[in-house]
Amino acid sequence: MAKAKQKQKKKKIKKNKRRGIGFKNFLFLILLAGVGILFLPTTFLLSIGMLPTFVALLIDHSPGKNKAFTIGAMNFAGCFPYLLGVWTTTNSIEASIHFLSDPVTVIVMYGLAGLGYIINWATVLGVSSILIERSQNRLKRIEHEKKMLEERWGNEVSGKYPLDDFGFRLQPDIDSAEE
Repeated sequence: MAKAKQKQKKKKIKKNKRRGIGFKNFLFLILLAGVGILFLPTTFLLSIGMLPTFVALLIDHSPGKNKAFTIGAMNFAGCFPYLLGVWTTTNSIEASIHFLSDPVTVIVMYGLAGLGYIINWATVLGVSSILIERSQNRLKRIEHEKKMLEERWGNEVSGKYPLDDFGFRLQPDIDSAEE
């Protein structure tokens, strides 16, 4: 029995040591690099414009990555008009540099990313407030039901009675009850 557990631990350790990127992820990275080189002006504009999203992806450790998703959506909305500008003009790296050299462009891109952060903050605050309020109302309802049960069945159902050193209920003295 103990040997089987040791073998399972060794297998888990070996699995953790073999953590590579895998063939599918490697193929995806090669494809992504190829597309990035093929569409270099777009890649350049988005790599600079979407920096807040990349930072949010690194910082957000929540399972659904909601913060990174919200910031990314608003950040992309800020990048999109300038991306259209690159596509409709010469679609060259010079056009991307021209747009990125304008401070208003960067302010709009990063400002909308900041707006995404504010939207996420407000949503989380609102939802958590609602959930806290619902929990408090539920606790009040449970306390009310508990009080009703105590009135109907007596104080014994509340669990508030003296216990001995071993956790057993102390029985009231029969002699003192008769007097």
